[in-house]
Amino acid sequence: MMRCLFILFSCLALLGCSASPKVLDDITLVTFVGYDIADDSDEKIEATIGTPIFEEEGKIRNEFLTAKGNFGKDLEKNFMLHTPKPVGNGKLEVAIFGEAFAKHGIVEATDGAQRDPSISSNLKLAVFDGRVIDFTKQQSVQNQDLGIFVSKIIEHNIQSESIPQTNIHIFLQSLYAEGIDPFLPLIGLKNEKIKLKGLALFKDDEYVTDINEDIIYRFTMLLHPVNRGNLIIQIKKLDAGVSLSHIKSKRVVKMEGTSKAPQITFKLDLKAYINEYYGDVKGIEKQIIQIEKDINKQLSKELKSMIMFFQEYNIDPIGIGKEAKGHFRDWDLKKWKEVYPELDIKVVVKTNIIESGVIR
Repeated sequence: MMRCLFILFSCLALLGCSASPKVLDDITLVTFVGYDIADDSDEKIEATIGTPIFEEEGKIRNEFLTAKGNFGKDLEKNFMLHTPKPVGNGKLEVAIFGEAFAKHGIVEATDGAQRDPSISSNLKLAVFDGRVIDFTKQQSVQNQDLGIFVSKIIEHNIQSESIPQTNIHIFLQSLYAEGIDPFLPLIGLKNEKIKLKGLALFKDDEYVTDINEDIIYRFTMLLHPVNRGNLIIQIKKLDAGVSLSHIKSKRVVKMEGTSKAPQITFKLDLKAYINEYYGDVKGIEKQIIQIEKDINKQLSKELKSMIMFFQEYNIDPIGIGKEAKGHFRDWDLKKWKEVYPELDIKVVVKTNIIESGVIR
């Protein structure tokens, strides 16, 4: 198993130990780090670090260094062969794991991260749908720090509730907690531009599957209450589409039965505006109740399908097991993993349309 985060942080910490904190010009400030499995060996790690170079007239270019090695000190030695300055990790913004690397597992030891006070607990982690080394060569970010740029893309989507809150602290919390599995943003490139593609879902510390960008908001609603955001629902009965905005939701997970045979129901109460309506607008105001019913039915079906998808992989990124652990006193992780994939988990959605806006 790859000791990714241990190597990531212990390697950078070791490199940074020799750096003088007094003169920034005398150290290489790393804002981006990425990890792949080396193309010539499944046992070696290919690590890439990115640092901004500030040039005349305020221009910025990104410089990348790549090294191969087996363990932290091996990578440290190889990086030192290529840089004239000590490496400092106090400005690290994002760590990206190549797809193949992430499937091998990205955490085996995290002591380096937990003990290093210079690394922010808000450090962003992500998975790239390819090799990180190719990402650095093909991306087209110009006159901007790549590490900060990727971090801001993730943070912007968090603030708009397009994706759930995520950082190294939350990832490790989910990894080590019982009854929940971690997830990370999944990024890719489209026409050389960086794009958030979805969420990478993990079983323990291994990337096993993902969900695409179109259904992340639905995932977020299952994970926790939302206070903003947009959602498009197709209403088959009316042959129409509804765009909901300013969504506010309440989430209750009802637990009944026993820990060995639990009966679980997700209850979601939504308040929203109809931002746009695509369909026959004649008498639309009189059909609001019918639209609410159809949204309830369609969204309940979609959310249940998502939960069943998680059960197929025996992963629990929305923390159903964590909810069960808090409810049943005799809850046991081993037994839960046996019963969870076979549970018939129900979803009930209740929608309240506050106001209708633009109608098409």
